[in-house]
Amino acid sequence: MHAPGGADDRASRPSCTEFGDVALVRLGFETTEDLDLLAARLTEAGYETRVVEGDDRAVHVTDPDGQHLEIHPRADGEWTSVAEEAASEDH
Repeated sequence: MHAPGGADDRASRPSCTEFGDVALVRLGFETTEDLDLLAARLTEAGYETRVVEGDDRAVHVTDPDGQHLEIHPRADGEWTSVAEEAASEDH
């Protein structure tokens, strides 16, 4: 995700809606799946995707509701559930 005040700080832009300025949010997810294969699979399913290179490689895609999603590689390459992580912290 992008730090507030960064070059892509959309939350600081006025949205000019009838409800006033609205903060925009991006959802971020992690995956152990190869990002190029994930992007290809999403594209094949009809979603416009792009692989973004930079400090952190990610797949950007827009969901059917128009929400912008970022999918990042999981740093350790292994997936664990929140419950598993909590249990390992208790021991």
